[in-house]
Amino acid sequence: MDDASIQYGLLAALAIALLVAAFTDLRSRQIANWLNAAIALGAPLFWWASGLSLWPGVAIQLGVAAACFAILAVLFALRAMGGGDVKLLTALALWIPPTQFLSLLIVMALVGGLLTIVFGAWHVARRQRDRLAVPYGVAIAIGGLWVLAAAPQAAAAPQEPEGPKVLVAQRALPIGTIITADAVSYQLWPKEMVQDAYFIDGESDMNTLLGTVVRHPITAGEPVTQGSLVAPGDRGFLAAALGPGMRAVTVPVSAKTGVGGFVFPGDRVDLVLTQTVNARDSGGGGQPLKAAETILRNIRVLATDQSTETTHTPDGKTVVRDFRTVTLEVTPKIAEKVAVAQTIGTLSLSLRSIADNQTDLERAIASGEVNVPEGASKAEEEKILRTALSRPRDGASSFVTGGDVSRFQRSSMPRAEAVPPPAAMAYNNTGFNSGNSGSRSAPAPVRTGPVVNVTRGKTTVAVPVGK
Repeated sequence: MDDASIQYGLLAALAIALLVAAFTDLRSRQIANWLNAAIALGAPLFWWASGLSLWPGVAIQLGVAAACFAILAVLFALRAMGGGDVKLLTALALWIPPTQFLSLLIVMALVGGLLTIVFGAWHVARRQRDRLAVPYGVAIAIGGLWVLAAAPQAAAAPQEPEGPKVLVAQRALPIGTIITADAVSYQLWPKEMVQDAYFIDGESDMNTLLGTVVRHPITAGEPVTQGSLVAPGDRGFLAAALGPGMRAVTVPVSAKTGVGGFVFPGDRVDLVLTQTVNARDSGGGGQPLKAAETILRNIRVLATDQSTETTHTPDGKTVVRDFRTVTLEVTPKIAEKVAVAQTIGTLSLSLRSIADNQTDLERAIASGEVNVPEGASKAEEEKILRTALSRPRDGASSFVTGGDVSRFQRSSMPRAEAVPPPAAMAYNNTGFNSGNSGSRSAPAPVRTGPVVNVTRGKTTVAVPVGK
């Protein structure tokens, strides 16, 4: 039999004893000493079953009972309360927690006053001259039963599980979730259910787990195991850190193309392609034309070289270091574009501001690219917006050529070739005919000056206009 069953059994016995005391006091105006003694002797068993500590728990219960007996003894001396009532209330004080004993006294006083009125009226009606005897044991019993029925959980409070504190997920953690301080916490766990793979408070430091990635899904309230997390630098970390449907590609960089080493894992960058364009100068004297184009935007940096974490000095400052490669998180289609771009020219990183993500999100919401369903919960809305913020973009590219930078490069820019307009066409009943009606194969005369394209049906004709 467990402790909870013993507690409820003792409380049931106390309730029966109170009913017997009320019945005997109502019938004979006396409460047997053996009954009061049984109630008092049952209190230590209840203390043991409920896990009440000797100090200060048991000491407080004894102090309340002693104070109650001292006050009631004065009332007994004044013949305001019977001896059996004093003993019953003192014995009951050993059971009732001090926080609820005041409620017992209030109910007892109300019921006692009502009994005094009823029995006083009956005594006067019968014109009895003997002293009025009120069965106050009934009021005490009703007060005790009221407290036990109104707050049984306070009299027999459930005990917290005995065991160590283990690390537990505060919410559902899907694969790829980065562990933060609000994602997990230590909670008491039954010692018979603790496994060796659990993170136990005092044996593991939660701060060392911040930044790790969930390898296997964890439900809310489930203990976090050592095998469910992968730390930066561990085998499989990069695959776990990738979002669903994403890929990792590596781009070679230098101090010049890598923002001088000021790019860290978790930052967002744009990818700029610099290449040399062959000039098509009609005179043949042009030089190769330089051009730069932003081909990808909002790309998340996964790692620099082989490091997936940011290095700090002992005083907490971030260490800036040069790196030769950067690993980026992209979609499969963007991965193909990056592979081709590396063969075309040189790739450079352009570090993005944190505020740019909010601007892009507002643009996506305004254009309808991001749609939050009506009635979506806050968690669902945050998930949709978070996905939109982390989405890489390969559209809306911009470019600059050498001609936009240097006037010496403008001579290398391709010139527009003079394309002779088609022959003038005249319209008759049979359709469009060339200007030379005598020979359909005769070449059309070449005209100079501006022309206007006129489209009728599926036919487009260039019509010269005035100089």
